[in-house]
Amino acid sequence: MANITQRGNTFRIRVFVGTDMNGKKLMKSKTFTPPAGVTPKKAEKLAQEYAFEFEKHCRGFTELNENMRFSELADWYFTNYAPVELKESTVFTYKGQYRNHIEPILGNMKIKDITPPKLTQVMQSYDLNPAIRTIGMGKALANILLEQKSYIDDLKLTLGENFAHPEMVFVSALGNYRDRNSVYQSLKRFTKDTEFENMTLHQLRHCNATILLNSGFDLKVVSEHLGHCDIGVTADIYAEVLRSMKAKTAEQIELKLK
Repeated sequence: MANITQRGNTFRIRVFVGTDMNGKKLMKSKTFTPPAGVTPKKAEKLAQEYAFEFEKHCRGFTELNENMRFSELADWYFTNYAPVELKESTVFTYKGQYRNHIEPILGNMKIKDITPPKLTQVMQSYDLNPAIRTIGMGKALANILLEQKSYIDDLKLTLGENFAHPEMVFVSALGNYRDRNSVYQSLKRFTKDTEFENMTLHQLRHCNATILLNSGFDLKVVSEHLGHCDIGVTADIYAEVLRSMKAKTAEQIELKLK
């Protein structure tokens, strides 16, 4: 139970969260300041309510409504828990991974409907084992990649053994990995002052898939093109696009029958 100590017009709240490797108690604390003008009795009651919520936060849980959608739980996590417990850069990374990979599949599902088979499907959709995947490309893209290969070959000659990752296609000036921010800034330079200025790399991927689906390409072909292990994952992510396609199909049938 949280320990509450009044200090003048404020209350210090301390919560025991466990012990370290040496057996020392680990505590989290917070100061609560009641609204101005409330009575001492009301202030004490508000402090107790705040302490109760703070203790729940420290324990890492909140009361869950099984009919709550997963996106609501995620919003609570990124608003209340992550900013306090995680570094800002970690929160940014987690939020991006959630928005790009988890929300499209689980976001609209109720907590009670997220079953082990569904979680297995999500995990299997992202193959962490390196593999060779064959995709189609047009002449323009092929020429771009050939130009890049020529650049890499010249860079290897220049750097010699200092070329960090010769197996990579797109590298830094020292032949090393390019970090996320570097790639994003490159994209921003190309899209500056255009209607695509605020588009991210992952949004470009979604744009590519949407264009393919709206152009009539088979869902299985698009799924393989994106590298999904299960066509069902593609169908879940682009459910709205597929619904729109069905509506257009119905409209076309009506026009043909007139």
